[in-house]
Amino acid sequence: MGLSNALARRATRTAHVLVVEVAGHAWTRMALERACAARGWRLASSPADADVLAVCGVPGPELSQVVSMLWEQLPGPRARIDASAPQDVPAALDAGTEQLMDADRQRTDAAHRSMSLHLEGRGGMDHEGMRHAGMDDSGTDHQGMGNAGMGHGGMDMAPGGIPLAEG
Repeated sequence: MGLSNALARRATRTAHVLVVEVAGHAWTRMALERACAARGWRLASSPADADVLAVCGVPGPELSQVVSMLWEQLPGPRARIDASAPQDVPAALDAGTEQLMDADRQRTDAAHRSMSLHLEGRGGMDHEGMRHAGMDDSGTDHQGMGNAGMGHGGMDMAPGGIPLAEG
């Protein structure tokens, strides 16, 4: 576990923080940004780039749903912190560091994380009436397609029909 702890300590020195500002909490966000810079942490531009989700203020029901969706998009290891006022920021960042360093917490989080992002109102495809079992895919392999004389080497178009730049 020594290596895991060393890697976790190193990662927390350069954590990336995705900030969500609740309306009316600009001072809290600014305090958070200053404190992140003082720690050497960077602001993340997307959930995929973030280690920490920081919520500045107390979100209402609609913003809470957005925050939940953002949280599901953060890769692990990850931490979520809340600061409702500027004076809460140092303790919140310390809590974020502790969450990132807690290997058991991260393993539990990874085990319970949903594998697919569930977006309300965007259901998956209904395959029940598609009869996949009865499909004939025997002619879909390249061997039976007869493209031996296609001459791919002389094409001046990229796949998808987009013309390539000429030099």
